[in-house]
Amino acid sequence: MPPLHNPFDLTLSDIIMAKDHKRNKQSPTPSDDQLAAVRRLAGSGDLSQARQRLAALRKSFPDFKPLLVLAWEIEDRHNQPMIATARALEWQSASPNSQAAEKALCKSAEAAGLAAVYARALQRLSVLKGGEVIQLPEIIESEDESIPLAVLELIDLSIMHLADDKPATAIALLQNVNHPATRNNLAQAFFVSGDIVQAHAVAEANWQAHPQNLFALERTVRWRCWIEGMDRCLGFTATLTHSTPERIEDAIAQVAALRFLDDENGAQQAWQKSSKATFWQHADEEQRKLFYGLKNPQVGSLWSSSVWFPDTWIRAVRNFSTQSGGVGDDQPEQHWDGLLSTCSAHADYLVRAADMGNEITRMLALAVLKLRAKQGDAAALANLQAMLKRPNDSDTERTEIAKLLNDA
Repeated sequence: MPPLHNPFDLTLSDIIMAKDHKRNKQSPTPSDDQLAAVRRLAGSGDLSQARQRLAALRKSFPDFKPLLVLAWEIEDRHNQPMIATARALEWQSASPNSQAAEKALCKSAEAAGLAAVYARALQRLSVLKGGEVIQLPEIIESEDESIPLAVLELIDLSIMHLADDKPATAIALLQNVNHPATRNNLAQAFFVSGDIVQAHAVAEANWQAHPQNLFALERTVRWRCWIEGMDRCLGFTATLTHSTPERIEDAIAQVAALRFLDDENGAQQAWQKSSKATFWQHADEEQRKLFYGLKNPQVGSLWSSSVWFPDTWIRAVRNFSTQSGGVGDDQPEQHWDGLLSTCSAHADYLVRAADMGNEITRMLALAVLKLRAKQGDAAALANLQAMLKRPNDSDTERTEIAKLLNDA
């Protein structure tokens, strides 16, 4: 991989010497070797280690602004525009008069598709350059809705914070904003943080206040099943069946929710109906790919594990898998079982995750069910036995379940 570079022709030395980056000479600074080590890691493609090393330096040298620049540079060079936007925003906040910081924010926000953040940065940059203030519309009009620019900016920032693994920041940003789109994101932020009860409460209240918001209804169904099981969700089937999506997100959510409720006929009918809607004229490639992928009942590859489980839990699982190198002796196995036991999902939800999720999601869901069955949980055992008897499952799937039951 080529060496890291700054697209604005600013070297780290230039930035350190720039007037905008003057600092107290008594403030401690990292050594050249420490900075070089971070760059070597990033240049070799080890982005995870580079981030960890840089985070440690930022903690040790919080007043050393060039670390903010380096943090953005690394994400930009590795084509991570959403995370690069977060790093650029930190740089811009620390150096509000820096044209370089504002240019970096413009570049990354535009690449990440964060239109409102990009527009605000462009507006500030024009002022910093001595130009006129760019006039931005207060209301953004689209084919299916009108939304205030200030709300759109909050939505963009919440998406960025969630991508940056900062759900608490997203929650604080959206907590007191009453707009259906921001409430959707607030509910998602609670789920990402692991607070499924609060996520469900926000989603359900949002749907009740805005019945046309099928995205909120889909999350309500999913998270109610997590908390209370499938029987408490089946009443939503009729509501979903008789709803007419007004937005692309709602069309996707309607099909996904009906399939989650195991109403495949309803899901197919909803898909056919929505496929003829006029809003697809304005869909982007990702939305089209997701919707057309939903026509196939085997949609596991479309859903990442983070749709099914909170990122905090998935990260803990990933960290355990990376650090333990296996569960060969009793101590790691106890840690693994302890980690699985922190998943509070109802057994019905875990079955749907195993059936509909991708390979990793299925593995995690079955692992939790197996542990519960091993500990004498009647619901987990009954669900695994029912999965074994399903006529439409493959021999491989039945063999997998049989092995889990034998091990339990």
